[in-house]
Amino acid sequence: MTKLILTLGRKTGWAIYQKDKTKKISSGFFQFKECIPEYTSETYDRFYKFLEELFYNYGPIDKIYYQRSNQGNYAIYQKSLRIIQDQSNKRNNLITIYKLKLEKVIKDVLGLKEPDSKKIISKIQNLGYDADNINQCLSIAAIHYVNQDE
Repeated sequence: MTKLILTLGRKTGWAIYQKDKTKKISSGFFQFKECIPEYTSETYDRFYKFLEELFYNYGPIDKIYYQRSNQGNYAIYQKSLRIIQDQSNKRNNLITIYKLKLEKVIKDVLGLKEPDSKKIISKIQNLGYDADNINQCLSIAAIHYVNQDE
């Protein structure tokens, strides 16, 4: 089973866990271009292609979990969700999509009462991950959160 976590924001963090293969967590982030006041369709096309690459590189993804970054733009969040749903529809709805509560991930996995970027990044790096983007770190934490029962 392969799980994808997306922390949606201007820099959308991602983490993938492949239980059936390496049991390794891969992660990174996708940078939306700043086009104020609105993001262009080209930007969303890039995000769609980025997700396609994840599906291609990491095989079939069974579950997508998403959470909204505190630093995210609401328009990005809404459009990103539509793109994620499109990815599921394209694959005959074989992907289950779940919403996560960012505050719960921060509290349960990282033991923090308040979101503090520096502390979150430090805790993830102390776990051995080479990550310095807050949304990438939140996605890694979320992988640990959804895997707690395994």
